[in-house]
Amino acid sequence: MKKTVLTLAISAIVFGATTQVNAAGFQLAESSATGLGRAFAGEAAIADNASTQARNPAMLSYLEGRQLSAGGIYVMPDIDVLGDVSIESSLLGSDAIVIDANAIDVADDALVPNFYYSNQLNDQCDLGSSG
Repeated sequence: MKKTVLTLAISAIVFGATTQVNAAGFQLAESSATGLGRAFAGEAAIADNASTQARNPAMLSYLEGRQLSAGGIYVMPDIDVLGDVSIESSLLGSDAIVIDANAIDVADDALVPNFYYSNQLNDQCDLGSSG
């Protein structure tokens, strides 16, 4: 029996609006609590909830009925920047201007949500969405 899997990223539709995104330069690999409990071992081959589509959308064909998986990761960064900025110009003469560039706790805490939904339409077609 051949199954068809359709995965859609519809987070803007589900949440009703888009928001500004700022990149941080680190990865949050936690897509589900069950995967975290296994240290994400075998994540691409285990279909235990709708979040499996984050690693391998084909695993949706193993899920039955409708499933919803949602969660959040609370990030509390502690980032301090220490240093000086030196400005040197022929217009200023021979002395360089040194400016203190220290910044303490420059990143705010944030909640990073995740949302996954799967729906087995029939024996041959599954629908999945994530946000």
